[in-house]
Amino acid sequence: RRAAFERVFASPFAGLDLISMGVAAKLIRTLNDATGATSLVVSHDVPECMAISDWVVLMAAGGRIVAQGTPQELMD
Repeated sequence: RRAAFERVFASPFAGLDLISMGVAAKLIRTLNDATGATSLVVSHDVPECMAISDWVVLMAAGGRIVAQGTPQELMD
């Protein structure tokens, strides 16, 4: 699965309160859906990633991939 990343977000919700975080998450999701763009979100906050992602890759120290899939697949 290859994609050209049009946006890269590093911890996009860091320091935001819950209301602002929800607004920002909806904005990112809306932009991706409207443009068909692919965004890369880098974060240590798993719920944050699950909220805005179609596909999630969980990595361990050293960049080793330990799990990947849709948010629903990873939650099951």
